[in-house]
Amino acid sequence: MTERHRQIKTLNEEATSLKESEPEKAIALAKNAAEQARKEGLLEELAQSLLCIGVAEFRLSNFQKSALVLSEALDLLEQTQADTAEALFWLGRAHDRIGNYSLALEIHLKALDSLEGKGESKALAQVYSQIGGVHLHLNNFEKAIDYYFKALDVYDKQGNTKALSSTYNNLGVIFRKNGSYDEALTYLKKSLALAESLGDATAIAYPLYHIGNVEKLKGNLKEAEVCFQRGLKLLEGTTDKYITCSHLSGLAELLYESGKLSQAIKYHQKALKLGEESSSKEIIYEAHEGLYRCYKEQKNYAKALHHHERFLSVRQEVFSEQSDKRIRTLQFEYDYKAAEQEAEIYRLKNIELVKANELKDEFLAIVAHDLKSPLQTIMGFAELIKEKPDRSDLVPKQAESIFNASKRMLKLIDDLLKTAAIESGRLELKKTLTDVAELLRFVVDEQRYYASKKDLQIHLELEGECIARVDAARLYDVFENLISNAIKYSPKGKAIFAKCQIQKANAPTAETAVLVSIKDEGLGMTEEDIAKAFGKFQKLSAQPTGGENSTGLGLSIVKELVELHGGRVWIESEGKDKGTTFFVLLPTESQS
Repeated sequence: MTERHRQIKTLNEEATSLKESEPEKAIALAKNAAEQARKEGLLEELAQSLLCIGVAEFRLSNFQKSALVLSEALDLLEQTQADTAEALFWLGRAHDRIGNYSLALEIHLKALDSLEGKGESKALAQVYSQIGGVHLHLNNFEKAIDYYFKALDVYDKQGNTKALSSTYNNLGVIFRKNGSYDEALTYLKKSLALAESLGDATAIAYPLYHIGNVEKLKGNLKEAEVCFQRGLKLLEGTTDKYITCSHLSGLAELLYESGKLSQAIKYHQKALKLGEESSSKEIIYEAHEGLYRCYKEQKNYAKALHHHERFLSVRQEVFSEQSDKRIRTLQFEYDYKAAEQEAEIYRLKNIELVKANELKDEFLAIVAHDLKSPLQTIMGFAELIKEKPDRSDLVPKQAESIFNASKRMLKLIDDLLKTAAIESGRLELKKTLTDVAELLRFVVDEQRYYASKKDLQIHLELEGECIARVDAARLYDVFENLISNAIKYSPKGKAIFAKCQIQKANAPTAETAVLVSIKDEGLGMTEEDIAKAFGKFQKLSAQPTGGENSTGLGLSIVKELVELHGGRVWIESEGKDKGTTFFVLLPTESQS
């Protein structure tokens, strides 16, 4: 072993000792070791460096980074015929956290193969638990139960009380979801007894919360209240806000159902405060929903309206984040699979076909989510109008909210139908000779009203006769989308510049074209934004300046429609806060 090899090995050992306690420091040390190992061609040391980085990134909740690095580490470990169990374990956990459950399961089963037959180690029990957890996420309850029992057997032989308590708790949750309440209580009470023997307040609070829920489902409201109250008392002074809010919400719901509205409001308000302190949007919107129902029951419609609006607003943010995450997860899993199998071209093509279907299913799930929020708005405000018909002063605001929610739903449905028509090849253009400049003028005039609501000026410049053979209705969709986007992403008081002109040909034999540009003084776009802007359901770094909604389909429709005309669309931006210009180039009559 050379001196350089010893130095790299020492760096890796130090990094490994810190990967869970001081992950950032471990990453710095392991990256240094990895760089040197690459130069020296020391594959085993490089694999250890990457394994350390992957675990540390996991501890920092950078799950996608973790998965990518661990995948490379695993590949090197396999090349050098080293033990892969640890890399497989953490890689499976990373994909589980990302939400790639099918891939996580595949990896955990590989880890299981590498561990079985080597004795009942802690690592084996952990893999059993991870596989049980993935099956729980996938609602495969029977398989989840089977693997949790396997983990229990190993933990029991090892005398690992904390792991036993956690596993019994998970089994209780499964049986509750199955509707087997008596069995659920059996395992949850075992979990509670073990947690009590450890004297860990937070560990005790988890089974207590689930026991409270089961007792509530069985109609034993007094027993449920005792569990929630005890949990809250134990959690005083602890830092786990999630389980504290769970107990607060559980107790508040009990009080609400018992008609004790003032007390229910008190606990919902406590949960709301904790949610705001921890910036947990899910806790915040659930607390607002609870307060809305309590105040509505009290016929305090002003406060009910306030909390209903806050509930809808925060819930929409949560849904948007969940949609973003699902899109990123799906794309990540696709990239992972493609990279893993890039040498097998025929097989990769088949995978791409499967992924196309998965993307379609995922888009439908996102649309269902995005339709649910405005529908809840409509139902909520309609219910408030029905409950308080004499409050005519509130009706205009409520009617406006209903109208806006309906408009959002209609826009999403319209965009979805256009996308489906384009992708299926059913969309046929009905081309006629059209003055593109006049069509642009018409769209601009229509959009001036919406621009004025944000104090925006639209400047229009038309140069010469811009005649082209186009489908005017589809080109209207293109211009309407681009101008409404410019309004959506422009701060108040700025200007938008729309221009239509003939672009002269450079060569004598070349044809002329109509060039339309829509320029704003808004938030601008990064190179990354520009690269993905025309994809479906893409979420860019810039956010609408007036809280407007986006379907994520508009620009993909623009691109498809322009290209169906034989044209081209592109984006130019100098960067953040420097505005954006969209260009549409269309062939003239002689090119049709």
